[in-house]
Amino acid sequence: MTTTTPSTVDAATLRELIAAGRAPRLIDVRTPGEFEAAHVPGAYNVPLDLLKEHREELRSHLDEDVVLICRSGVRAGQAGQALGTVGLPNVRVLDGGMLAWQATNAPVVQG
Repeated sequence: MTTTTPSTVDAATLRELIAAGRAPRLIDVRTPGEFEAAHVPGAYNVPLDLLKEHREELRSHLDEDVVLICRSGVRAGQAGQALGTVGLPNVRVLDGGMLAWQATNAPVVQG
C-alpha cells in the first residue's frame, strides 16, 4: 500500500472557487471545539479520528473534489493520506489551514 501526499490549494484560490460557485466539498478535520470557534462557511466537521475510522464509507460520498481543512495543514495532510489509501483521487489540503484562511481576512462562521 503506497501513501501519497495530497496536493494543496491556497486560501486565495479556494476563495475564488467558492466565489465562482465551484466550491469543493469542505471537510474540517479539527475537533468539534475548534470547529465551533471558527470555520470556513459551508465546511463539514469530521474530526480526524472519525475520518480515519470511516474512510471506507466516506469514499462513496466523496466522489467530487474535496478540500481538507485543519488549523495549520498537518492534520488535514494526515487525513488526505488516509483517504488516499481508499482511492479518493480528488482530495486536496488547504495549505496553511485555518491560519492561512484567516490571514487573508476570509469569512468564517463561529458557533
